[in-house]
Amino acid sequence: MVGLGTSPPITAARTSPSRSTGSCSGTGKLMQWIGDALTDVETAINKEVRRRRPANSAERETPLEMLALPVIQNGVPDEIAALARELLAHAKAERQGR
Repeated sequence: MVGLGTSPPITAARTSPSRSTGSCSGTGKLMQWIGDALTDVETAINKEVRRRRPANSAERETPLEMLALPVIQNGVPDEIAALARELLAHAKAERQGR
């Protein structure tokens, strides 16, 4: 399976160091921590999706649905091509009734 896309980190201007003090606010640090935690969750999900081998149509569709949007949004040609191959394999299996 192709990887889940790497979403932009949740580090908006609010998390950047303050111009006056040179340090992040408590809110900024919390946002950074949450962003890092969500990235860890996304990475774990990606590994699990890639580990599983689907046995039927429903099991093939769920990972494809999960991966399609992030892969397309990331715009990495190799990931898009891999997703396209998986979609074609899914379509072939569907036509064959598997």
